[in-house]
Amino acid sequence: RYGRQIIAITDPSSGTLRKRVDMEQAKDPKSFRSLTVMKGVGGRFSELNIGLLHLAIVGVDIREVLDGAKAMAKQCSSPRVKNNPAYMYAALQTIMYRKKGKPIAIVMPFSERLKSTADWYVQLLAESLGKKYARKIVRRGGKEIWENDKSRIVNAGRTPIPARGTNDLHSIQQNNIEGEFDKTVTFIKVERFSDDIKVTGTGDVLEGKGYSRLLSIAEEATEWALVREGRPSCTIVLPEISPYYWGALLFFFEMATAFEGELAGLNTYDQPGVEGYKNYMYYKLGKPGISQAVSEEIRRNPLKKAARYIIK
Repeated sequence: RYGRQIIAITDPSSGTLRKRVDMEQAKDPKSFRSLTVMKGVGGRFSELNIGLLHLAIVGVDIREVLDGAKAMAKQCSSPRVKNNPAYMYAALQTIMYRKKGKPIAIVMPFSERLKSTADWYVQLLAESLGKKYARKIVRRGGKEIWENDKSRIVNAGRTPIPARGTNDLHSIQQNNIEGEFDKTVTFIKVERFSDDIKVTGTGDVLEGKGYSRLLSIAEEATEWALVREGRPSCTIVLPEISPYYWGALLFFFEMATAFEGELAGLNTYDQPGVEGYKNYMYYKLGKPGISQAVSEEIRRNPLKKAARYIIK
């Protein structure tokens, strides 16, 4: 009965894992219990639903996470752009991208604990807004249906890059300052750290200063250097890294991405571009159940490499 120790996170109705869940539960209802991804919404938006399981397992107070998200949701419901941080962020990034030629989005938290959050935002932005087709809205049976408009190829989407301060100040920051004028930088600054270490025994300007103070000065200096060169940036300030403020930060980024998708006329929640490589792998591995149409497409369009470009 090992299946009673398993909680599967999967699609509500389709996929290999869903089939396994249904099969195991038919034999034992307490086996392979499952949490389902919200139908029609990509897994990258799941931090505040099925992602809560992982947080609870490692001891995070998920009520605090949801309280932070709830407070941010209220703020992001304001119809006034200046009072709505997510809408403001989306509007400014849209202007930078579409009007000012800034397709690259760098997100740089000045905290090691937020590095993975920056990595998550990269997936959130790239998978949500990197789209080939514009969105078309149709109505069927009184319901609003979103479809890809095959007549409108847009190949849209900013390219996100994760970085972290101060680790990347001697690498990516050089390019930010003097490289192509094609970027915006979003800093995440933490005002108070739960643990702080003071520098001792140096006998110089660092003596007695806490690492949190040094990080704060480094973040401010990085902002200043960008401003001096006329490079666009913005800063998100967290009072501290806590479940409450982290929940608010996640919801902020999710809403900002949703707003940006609306401004661009895209379907923020699908990811058709990632299905191609998956289908190719399934075909090559001989996975059963691949549709005839997918198999035919791969057979008709094999991967070709021109011999003259291969170095041996």
